[in-house]
Amino acid sequence: MKLTFELTSKDLIKYSDYLDKSRGNKFKKVLILGMIGAFAVYFFFTEINNGVDWATFVLLLIIAAVFYPLTKSAFRPGRSAMKRTIKQNPSLIGECTIEISEEQIVIIKPDVTSYLKLSSIESVEESSEHLFLFNDGTSAIIIPKRVLNNTATITTLRNLIKKSSDKAAH
Repeated sequence: MKLTFELTSKDLIKYSDYLDKSRGNKFKKVLILGMIGAFAVYFFFTEINNGVDWATFVLLLIIAAVFYPLTKSAFRPGRSAMKRTIKQNPSLIGECTIEISEEQIVIIKPDVTSYLKLSSIESVEESSEHLFLFNDGTSAIIIPKRVLNNTATITTLRNLIKKSSDKAAH
């Protein structure tokens, strides 16, 4: 199976978002939301007991408007890291050819060719727009679904990888 496509920065950012969503640190999210919630409860309890000071309430809304984008980026730390990585390594994006056989995966970029044993693929995961061939917890080959003809191609690819991993186990 041979796939040729343009890997874009959008594809890499979607991969980063997928990692954040599927493997993200839930504790950090709960901690940030918990701190905001504790502050809100304390604030409203204090204001109810002391009488509502609308100036303080407006100030709280302004602070919330300023800090909300910061908490949003804290929930997707990989996105900004991926943007930096793309900026520092522009060769990550561009023309890409992936050749998949029963034994190996060959990734051909204009400046480098990589070879992986097909049995090194630990899992195949997919999002709405991409297929990810993970060879460890966070490293994956990204295949945009726009280059796959249909779901039968995805099934064929999954079966090929499963067959290879079964062969390696024996």
